[in-house]
Amino acid sequence: MIRMETLLAGPSAKKLRFEPEYIANPIWVLVSSMSFNSVPTTIGYLHSSKYLRNELTIKFSGLSEIKTSIDGGPLTVEGTVSFSYSVAKTYVQANGSSARIVYDADYVYRYYENDGEGPPFSREVWRMTHFDPFSGRLRYVNVPSRPHGTKEGTLYLGANILSTVVRYDKLRQKTITIGASAVLTGSWKVFSGSVPIGASISLTNYNSTSAVYKLTSLDPENEHQWEVYFDGWVISFVFKK
Repeated sequence: MIRMETLLAGPSAKKLRFEPEYIANPIWVLVSSMSFNSVPTTIGYLHSSKYLRNELTIKFSGLSEIKTSIDGGPLTVEGTVSFSYSVAKTYVQANGSSARIVYDADYVYRYYENDGEGPPFSREVWRMTHFDPFSGRLRYVNVPSRPHGTKEGTLYLGANILSTVVRYDKLRQKTITIGASAVLTGSWKVFSGSVPIGASISLTNYNSTSAVYKLTSLDPENEHQWEVYFDGWVISFVFKK
């Protein structure tokens, strides 16, 4: 089930960059728009390590930024769009590979001009319009380097103990903030450059018995050690021995 709504948080247009008398009571008129369909949008990352298999089962909700520029000025976060995926899906990485978890989303660019008193000026807006909850997959480019986040301890697996799980209630933080979940590039009317759309992704619909991660040793004959790091709900590893 997809839930989509606009949250009216963030500064209004008159707080962005102009003097109050210059943009008092603007009347925005839509001049043109441009659609971006099926844009790969990052919702998280999955890491493994040498001798280690990492299996992630995830259900999530998220907020995607709405970006605005006035007269080609700096991008400002004007609000957010919410989305969710209420069915669990499992992803796996093993033996040192890492990947981004991406889903397809549609975005729109809208260009407005003011129709009120005073000098003319423009407003450009980029926002998510649809999120496809069935399009999830792994991509192996532009994955953050490891380790990242806060060190949480050492993992010991192999020989007597081949696997362990990390349950939902053991995660200290259940939200990850992604600086550029998607990047939109096009021919804008006034603004110049690419537009990074950030996101905050939270794990949802779990209880204390739900296993989020299953970690398994790929070397049953020997015990190995990994330092474990958390960044929100994302776990990364450094192989020790």
